[in-house]
Amino acid sequence: MNESSRMNSARPDPTRRKPRVLLAACGCQAAENFGLVCQSFTTWAEVRAVLTNDAWRFVNRSFLPPDGSVTLYSDRDQPVFWQRNGWGLHVDLHNWADIMVIAPMSANTIAKMLGGLCDNLLTSIIRIWDYKKPLYAVPWMEPSMWVNPLTAKQIQSLRQLGIIVVTDI
Repeated sequence: MNESSRMNSARPDPTRRKPRVLLAACGCQAAENFGLVCQSFTTWAEVRAVLTNDAWRFVNRSFLPPDGSVTLYSDRDQPVFWQRNGWGLHVDLHNWADIMVIAPMSANTIAKMLGGLCDNLLTSIIRIWDYKKPLYAVPWMEPSMWVNPLTAKQIQSLRQLGIIVVTDI
């Protein structure tokens, strides 16, 4: 390989787009730092985010990227989107995303997911998710919940679905 070839291969391809990452947060105290998670992903990816209604209570909005680089969605957006487009926002977000990261993922959402419930925007996206695309889950719960035998079974079930479960943080 000559010097010119090496230089050309090192240049970024302007036709290649950034990865599309759908971030999500569930309602637990760890959601307070969700804005920092968003900021870290916007450095290398195009980001959209889904917050459960409970997550909104915890998120520190001052941590969210101030430049509006992250579009935030919640349950209240679903009916408006449906009326405007004739299909669900969960379908649109699923089709848009290359990767999904749920951080934090509450024990409640894990239980809903494994029970097949889709009673909010996030669980509807999870229900329609194509597991050929990566889905990362970062469960967050009280220490006493982690030692419950049900938690171990649920984490194992998530992994059997093909979800990448991150527990070492």
